[in-house]
Amino acid sequence: MLNLAQDRHICWRCLCHEKGMGSLHSLHQSSPVAFDLLVYSWVILVGIGLANVRMAGVKLGIAGVLFAGLLTAHLGLPPNV
Repeated sequence: MLNLAQDRHICWRCLCHEKGMGSLHSLHQSSPVAFDLLVYSWVILVGIGLANVRMAGVKLGIAGVLFAGLLTAHLGLPPNV
């Protein structure tokens, strides 16, 4: 079990192993291009979802994709460039 009080920086690879998502880690190791496409697809999907949400009568629009990309990079899923 991860202790969030002790370690504030959480590696997504550690979480994948702990949660039983070893296939995501193995995809990252075996086929980095497919992993990058998965990350980009995830960012676009979440970004479009955020773009359509209205808060106080204001929509994020295309900035939703930007915020989704920032969130994904913050969580430790940057593409291999």
